[in-house]
Amino acid sequence: MKAFAHFCTITKHKKLVLKECFRVGLYKQGLLHDMSKYSWTEFRVGCRYYQGTRSPNNAEREEKGYSSAWLHHKGRNKHHYEYWIDYSLEGPNLLAGMKMPVRYVVEMFLDRIAASKVYLGDAYTSDAPLAYYENGRADELMHKDTRELLEKLLHMLAEEGEETTYRYIRREILKKIRRGSVGSSEAIYCASWRDGLEQEKTGTGTKSILQMNMASSSWETSYGMRQYQIDLAYTSPLRRAKETAEIILEGRNIPLYEDQRIQEISFGSYEGMSCVDKTKEENLAFQKFFQDTGNYIPPEDAESVEQLYERTGEFLKSLEESKKLKDKNLLISTHGAAMTAMLNRMRGSLSVEHFWKNEVPPNCSVTIAELEGSGFKIIREGLSFTKKK
Repeated sequence: MKAFAHFCTITKHKKLVLKECFRVGLYKQGLLHDMSKYSWTEFRVGCRYYQGTRSPNNAEREEKGYSSAWLHHKGRNKHHYEYWIDYSLEGPNLLAGMKMPVRYVVEMFLDRIAASKVYLGDAYTSDAPLAYYENGRADELMHKDTRELLEKLLHMLAEEGEETTYRYIRREILKKIRRGSVGSSEAIYCASWRDGLEQEKTGTGTKSILQMNMASSSWETSYGMRQYQIDLAYTSPLRRAKETAEIILEGRNIPLYEDQRIQEISFGSYEGMSCVDKTKEENLAFQKFFQDTGNYIPPEDAESVEQLYERTGEFLKSLEESKKLKDKNLLISTHGAAMTAMLNRMRGSLSVEHFWKNEVPPNCSVTIAELEGSGFKIIREGLSFTKKK
């Protein structure tokens, strides 16, 4: 009976992928791999076109000109590079492959091994997945970094075998992913707005244009950030930072938490004041925050730079000490001064006088930091996905 035979085939494949994923430490991905194959949309196609020696999707494709099961499957399984095809920012309406998170490239590699073992049976050899790949290469649609890593693993498997390749995946590839978050993977920081100086230079009329440009930058950053695995996100409660985070996370089932410790510095009675208008004494006093921070004296109802350092430092410390965040990749959406305070701390400087020494990262740019030992280390700063006008 074709239905039972198909069920046995996809279950055998799933068990093989589960086994291989567990060997390299991808436990969750191993358990969830190819669950959509048991949905009615995909399962009924597999039953009807089952052959046992190749994918039933190909048989459906030959008859209909397309495979409904495959269209359903590729949109629900992140280990397929087709899942990551999107419109590129490099050209008008040009579809291109986005860079896949490394963990899914590894799962794609293991998926190809399992498929080869299922369909070849006793004829399987360690170079079979490479031969299968070369017979149906997708150079134009797969991101070059994804393709390079996949091909490297396939060639290593063919030339050096499973033990050496899996050891390399565990010790070199996946270890690098885990090294940078809290405990060991990447913490990704995204500045949402450069407050204060540049905001006030525009005046009321141009300010709305700056907000529209900001929204455009957020969407471009959202596309660029799809190559990064994000497990959870933190945002300032202020609307501009929260909206930026929501745009970046749109379409992803990622929890977003508000934290007052990363909202912008409070200017108290200086809020809404122009820092470029030199006709008023209080404006000149406010201007010192940007141009002479060491001599800046905040109003009584405002926050000092030292206090900003303290609360943002407490936020970073809470991330470092949280066991629940171990091996997680974080997105943090914050503001110019708050982000500068955190980055200064990562650099080992809590200077008030030289607070702006490294300037403010551009709007919606991304800074990537890793947790190493007892503190964060900046890996890349000011990464921008915004197209130059």
